[in-house]
Amino acid sequence: MSFVYRDITGTGTESGQYEVLVNGSEVGIIIREGSSWLVARPNSNNYESQTFLNKQEAAQHLADLAGINWQA
Repeated sequence: MSFVYRDITGTGTESGQYEVLVNGSEVGIIIREGSSWLVARPNSNNYESQTFLNKQEAAQHLADLAGINWQA
């Protein structure tokens, strides 16, 4: 299973701000803040307390929160 990262700034560049999709379903957003990645669930204005070292780990965490087996 793979993650799709859709730029949420509309610039189409490496903005560091992405909507994360798994099998076409949104699992949340990730935002690069310095050397860390912040995650937020869909329709939330609050970030989770845990931060991540890279966007793959952040996306995996969002999939886990959504109950999606991303390792399948």
